[in-house]
Amino acid sequence: MFTPDPKQREGNRILTIYRLKIVYEAVSENTSAYINEPSGVFNYMRDAFLDRPMQEALFVLPLNSKNRILGRYMATLGTVNSSLVHPREVFHPVIATSASSFILCHNHPSGDPAPSRSDINITGQIREASNVMDIRMLDHIIIGDPSADPLGKGYYSFSDAGLMNGELYPRNRTVSEVGLNGVWSNFCPPSNEDF
Repeated sequence: MFTPDPKQREGNRILTIYRLKIVYEAVSENTSAYINEPSGVFNYMRDAFLDRPMQEALFVLPLNSKNRILGRYMATLGTVNSSLVHPREVFHPVIATSASSFILCHNHPSGDPAPSRSDINITGQIREASNVMDIRMLDHIIIGDPSADPLGKGYYSFSDAGLMNGELYPRNRTVSEVGLNGVWSNFCPPSNEDF
């Protein structure tokens, strides 16, 4: 929260100087919010999109070292088929909560959770930034509707698809090649082969 300090003057001009104040307090503790697989994120996040079902919203879930959720923060709110995101919006709650890792989660109002080319690219960019900051990005999950999902799950996990370990920007792969098969890594530390 920025607050101006009106007492600062320079000559006849009044300078507005801002002071940054971060308040971090626990509102409640949810000991059951332990995440160990994508379906857990799906169940935890399903209701987060009910207020604005026709807009894409991107949430950040910071996690502590035991994979307990530290909060649910909306980073961006977009249109019916897109949402702009920048790393600063993603990392603000991650850093403010001193998270060990985080998960991105957004919805597709169409109900089909298949990732777009933009989803794939932004996931690579955020993952690259997380590597630089040494804060692990565990997954990016797209929430849809089980009835609109060809697999009936209602969500897409980039980790399940093998896109969280290995190549950062799968530019040579088409969206149809980014399959829904794979295994969640159970948050094992990355090996030297991942870099």
